Amino acid sequence: MHLRNCMAYFLAFSYMLPDTRRGVLVAAAVLAAALAAAWKTTEPFDDPFDDPFDAGDLGGFDFADDAPDASPQRSWGKPSADQYENNKRIVRATGSAQLDVVMYGDSITGGLYRVRATAWDPYFKSLKTAVMGVGGNLVDDVQWRLQNGEKFATDPKVIVLLIGINDLRSRDPAPRLAALVSWLTAHTTSTIVVLGLLPNATMQSKVMETNRKYRALAKPPRVVYVECGQDLDAADTSKFRDGLHPTTEAYHSIVRCLASSVIPLLPGGRPAPQKSS
Repeated sequence: MHLRNCMAYFLAFSYMLPDTRRGVLVAAAVLAAALAAAWKTTEPFDDPFDDPFDAGDLGGFDFADDAPDASPQRSWGKPSADQYENNKRIVRATGSAQLDVVMYGDSITGGLYRVRATAWDPYFKSLKTAVMGVGGNLVDDVQWRLQNGEKFATDPKVIVLLIGINDLRSRDPAPRLAALVSWLTAHTTSTIVVLGLLPNATMQSKVMETNRKYRALAKPPRVVYVECGQDLDAADTSKFRDGLHPTTEAYHSIVRCLASSVIPLLPGGRPAPQKSS
């Protein structure tokens, strides 16, 4: 109900009542009731991050000091919601133990669940790791997840971020990733690895431009930029099943590259193991 409707009710009753104090009080009561009804009307949640913005729109706002996001539960479909709940179970099961490497992302990271035994463990098997993907996620969703159940009690030694391809369909993810990296450096002691977006069959020019911006976020040794899989052809269905999601073969190449970059960042780091042929 809009305020102009409330005023209409007020005027209608005012004309019907005598010009006495009692009439004025009754009219005021009617107006108060109408305003109360308007106040209770539920409006859609207006997410201030829904509209695209570029680096200039950050306007000096310090995301590192931002309070945890109190926004309501994301309206994800069941598969994504299930992945999120599974991720929270991983956090709870880990307790206070420290993991070596945790990777956050969207469905591309989530795809590692399916091939973990064959395309992740051969390169990270001796380490304590977790892959935390949720299909369809945007950069903002990853920060929301960290603030709502996916932040480990003890900071991982290395956090890997592979996120932004879903943003790229409608907006520049780089400023949002800059905000996420800023939040992580303020709220964790982890080394942050920004992984460049993978090749994409329909948005490759945007991917390349975005990766140039991602590269500029690097501030070694705390924030490191890494590119993996850039030599893969997204149009090759033996590497990307739909031009976006890697096949098992491509995951091997990507994870092998990632491990060779990440493991040396760990205390006492050593070269990544090579999968036996």
